[in-house]
Amino acid sequence: MCIVEIAMATSEAISLVNSIQSVKADKEAALYSANMSIQQAKIAERNAAYSRQEGIEDAREERLRAIQNMGKVKTDIASGNIMLLSSTALNLTEDEYQEGELNALQIMKSSEHQAQSYLDSAQRYYSNASLQTYKAKNAYKQKRSNFFADNIKTNAKNFYNSESWF
Repeated sequence: MCIVEIAMATSEAISLVNSIQSVKADKEAALYSANMSIQQAKIAERNAAYSRQEGIEDAREERLRAIQNMGKVKTDIASGNIMLLSSTALNLTEDEYQEGELNALQIMKSSEHQAQSYLDSAQRYYSNASLQTYKAKNAYKQKRSNFFADNIKTNAKNFYNSESWF
């Protein structure tokens, strides 16, 4: 073996070691990214649950306010010597109840919309984690095939360009 062939073999060996180390680094980076995406997805799911619970509590408080307002309307009617069962009195109390219920439903809808937004984000994070895991699993195969394809191409060029191939 001549010095040029030894140098080429050494260069290829070093290139192979570098390629393997690069694969390991790519794999670790992809796994880290996948784990971070999973953690982000879990946070988004917790935020969705919190948003829903907050909506339930706020709606309950709104309903309690409506009941309190109905009581105030009734006391106002009673103090004004208006019959409680008259059409106007019933309409006032019913309006207070309906307004409170409408507000509570709007609060619930808003919190559910926000929760769904968090869940959509969680799904995107899980999809990204799946993609990163796939990249990590296939990093070695891709680098190995690229390495050997590059070496075959380089050796073929060297062999073809060599004057001593006979």
